[in-house]
Amino acid sequence: MAKNYRQIAAGAALAGAGLLIRWFSTRGSADEEFEEDPGLATLGEVEDAILEVEGFRVSFTHSSGRNARSNKRGFPPYQYQKKLNDDFSVKAYLKRRISYTYGSLLEEHGMTAVVEYADGAKVMGGAHLVTVRDSYK
Repeated sequence: MAKNYRQIAAGAALAGAGLLIRWFSTRGSADEEFEEDPGLATLGEVEDAILEVEGFRVSFTHSSGRNARSNKRGFPPYQYQKKLNDDFSVKAYLKRRISYTYGSLLEEHGMTAVVEYADGAKVMGGAHLVTVRDSYK
């Protein structure tokens, strides 16, 4: 890092959440962007952790429907260690676990989370988690 740069975190809470931190020159030149916090997870790591904990795959897709790059860094690690109860619906899971943790980041990047059956088919929101998990057995 150059000595003439100082860090300005635009909103400490956002910087703590792993959003991009910008560096500004003390001489007033244009800002330079540096890599996001390496302690944050990639989308692939989040997807793998969800599969391990919950027992089903969640993929992140762009609004166009194409899958997001799994090497995209800047997401908090999946924080849950126990699976959500089988009686919950997919819609409730997405709201309680995905939207709560990743909602603003997904919205910012124009992405959504999709729960998948073992064969890769998209699960509708009314399906119960037990049904989804059973497809992986």
